Amino acid sequence: MTTWNDMAPFVAMFAADCPTFTIAEQAQLATVEFFTDSRVWRTTERLQLGATVAGQASYTVSNPADIELVGLPAAWLGDDEIGEALARDAIELATETPGTPKKVLVTSGTTVRLFPVPVLSGVPIWGIAAYAPTQAAVGIEEARWLQYRETIRELTLAKLKQMQGKPWSDPAAAMRHQALYNQRALGNSTDAGPRRRARLRTKPLRF
Repeated sequence: MTTWNDMAPFVAMFAADCPTFTIAEQAQLATVEFFTDSRVWRTTERLQLGATVAGQASYTVSNPADIELVGLPAAWLGDDEIGEALARDAIELATETPGTPKKVLVTSGTTVRLFPVPVLSGVPIWGIAAYAPTQAAVGIEEARWLQYRETIRELTLAKLKQMQGKPWSDPAAAMRHQALYNQRALGNSTDAGPRRRARLRTKPLRF
C-alpha cells in the first residue's frame, strides 16, 4: 500500500516549501480524479453486480474495501450486452415504459440503475467495473501507484501551483503540469481500453 503521505516525496522536489500534508491532500484529490476520469482501474473479468427484480430500477453493488464504482466500460443483462447510460440522459430514460433494460447507469459509488425498469426478475446483471479510491481510503496499491505515479504527480502539481498566495504557487507552471497530465491521462486511458463499449449484440433476450 502506498499512502497519500508516501506520495509526497515524489512530488515535493517540484513544489518547494510546500508542507507534506498539503501535498498529501492534493495527491489524494488528484488520484481520485485521475481514476474517475480515465477509468484505467478496472476488472479484467466481468462481475455479477446483482440480479433484476421486477419493478426495481436501482441496485446496490458490493465493492472491495476503500474503492468505489465510477463506471461500467461494458455491461450485460444475462448474456446480452447493454449500453452504459450517461447521467445527462437519466431524466429522459426514466420516462420509458418498463420492459427489458437496454442501458445501465452508475448513480453512485455503490449503486447502479437500469433503464427501462425491468419487468422480469432473476436476470443477472454483469459488468466490467471501473474503480477509484473512496474519500476514506488511505492510499492505493503500490503496483498501481508505480504504474501511474507520473500522471498523478502532474495533476497534483497542477493543483498545488494553482493555489493563490502560496510560496509554491505558479499559474504558468500549473498550466504546463495540467497539459502534461491531460496528455499522460489520455495515453493511460487509451491503453486501458474504451471508456464505454458499444453494444456488440442486439438480439432480444429470451427467457
